[in-house]
Amino acid sequence: MVEKIGKRTILFLFFVKSLSADPEVTMHLTDRNGATLVCAQVNVPFLAQVTVAGDSRDLPEPHPTELKKFSSQAAGVSQRITNNNGVVSVAHEYQFILRAEQEGDFSVGPVTIQYNGETKRAGPIALK
Repeated sequence: MVEKIGKRTILFLFFVKSLSADPEVTMHLTDRNGATLVCAQVNVPFLAQVTVAGDSRDLPEPHPTELKKFSSQAAGVSQRITNNNGVVSVAHEYQFILRAEQEGDFSVGPVTIQYNGETKRAGPIALK
């Protein structure tokens, strides 16, 4: 009886571990009013929101790249934890205030995260 329960426990733990998903990273650009940004104006700030989501509190931090044509400032980090029928989801939202320093066509990002030796990325997002 003990041996049988032990085997079931091991199978259950293996099944639960196989359900855990790798974290995902997304990026959205918005203007001051929260509308999706498609055009950046010189010296007009806009918001880059980067979300890293997964099923663990131990999520990697994002690394924005290719921000050379922008002045940037970290605007904050928030965490959201949800439990839906026993399935826990965690999201860390990082906000950056960006400002174009010159006219032209731009791209923001990509933003990358490192997880279990893999690189995941969001972007780049093209702006005019």
